[in-house]
Amino acid sequence: MKRVYEYFSTYKTEDTLKRHSRVTQLDIDFIDSLELIDLHYDGQKYTWKDEPTNENSLTITICTEDEINRVKQIDYNLHHDAEGYSKVTEVTEEVLMGIYNYNKFGFARENVMIMMHSWRMIYLEENDVLDKISRYGADSLTQQEKDFLKTGVLNNPFDYEIIEDNLED
Repeated sequence: MKRVYEYFSTYKTEDTLKRHSRVTQLDIDFIDSLELIDLHYDGQKYTWKDEPTNENSLTITICTEDEINRVKQIDYNLHHDAEGYSKVTEVTEEVLMGIYNYNKFGFARENVMIMMHSWRMIYLEENDVLDKISRYGADSLTQQEKDFLKTGVLNNPFDYEIIEDNLED
């Protein structure tokens, strides 16, 4: 099963570029093959990681445990003697249970939601929703999850936002 990870790093881009020769073309191709979203974080907000900066970065990725272990090894090869740190946090359960905080991504919220919805469509099962009820109560279910229990189909989360927005008008 592919899992969902947040990969936070404080390494400076210039330090990474200086050590680029420590990774192989196979390593680079492997990283390029992963499903991920790269963002910068300035301590208050996220921005796209389009150009090199010295801000902290957050990469959201969906991969297997073996793949994230390879990412960690590549990171170690690049940065073992650099100032800074990286931290990998698995957020699979939060995404699966529908309690992952997408709002923290601000402008990138929709992109992250699309990525996670695609993943949930593959892995969400009725038992996961029932587990959510057991842990957090029936009131914790979203309309999307209620519909999933009825139909077995995980509808697009944006369909529900449009409905909720119209109800507020």
